[in-house]
Amino acid sequence: MASFPNTSRRMFRGRAGPTDSNLNKHQQRTRKQPKESTSRPEKNNKYGDFDEGGVAGYEQQGGIVVIRGDVPNLDDAIIVPEESQESNGVEQEPSTATSRDSINTAESATTTGNRAAAKEIKHLLKRLRNVSESISLSADAISNPMTWKSNVLNAVQNAVNEWRAILNHYSSSDDGSLEDAQVKEPALAAYMLIQQAMQSGPLTGSNPGYFKRCGAAVARQALLFLEATVPTGTAQVELRFSEKQALSIEKFKASARKAVESDKPPSKSQLKKHAGKGKK
Repeated sequence: MASFPNTSRRMFRGRAGPTDSNLNKHQQRTRKQPKESTSRPEKNNKYGDFDEGGVAGYEQQGGIVVIRGDVPNLDDAIIVPEESQESNGVEQEPSTATSRDSINTAESATTTGNRAAAKEIKHLLKRLRNVSESISLSADAISNPMTWKSNVLNAVQNAVNEWRAILNHYSSSDDGSLEDAQVKEPALAAYMLIQQAMQSGPLTGSNPGYFKRCGAAVARQALLFLEATVPTGTAQVELRFSEKQALSIEKFKASARKAVESDKPPSKSQLKKHAGKGKK
């Protein structure tokens, strides 16, 4: 005989409601009852809590509430407008935005010259770097003395004169003087470019300023270039070169002057280079 399930008893099939007798009370789903609304005003933690004697503190838009003794309700409170707070003898500090604007204005006025100088120095360094790279990549093309004079010596002299002009401008104007950190890098780059010129073209060799094989004509061109670019006694003052760098340039001049006085012709290897027939 077939048996039938007991239909008088409800079977638990999962996700039962809160009234299911198979669930414990802590497992039953209960609805959260809404809190009872109150007509009392909210507490103001900034100015204090409410007590039975009246209002301990209350903030209202447009002013503050001043308590005069025991106030039973807010109707007896006195509203002090914001404009009348100045009459209490309290000096208000200037706003932070106003102070910040004045500081930024002062800083921009003092650093305007430095920013302009930094822009010019950046352009100068780029020019010095381009001339140096051009000399390095054109070693064979500038071996001729005339080409070396027009493409190397003139370019180096113009770049160094730009550095001199920048120093003269900012040392004699109201734009502000240059800082030591701004002067060091362009001064070194200008000196290295002069040294590279004395080691390129007909003067190519292991040491810069070697005039014993180039001949008197090339030595005369180099001497005129050095005296025009860095006159004696101006390397440290006008170009901000170090004492060692200034002494090195004076040695170049002395060697070139000695080669001019000897009036010797260039060596055979130098003649081949001048004619473009050197080793490739």
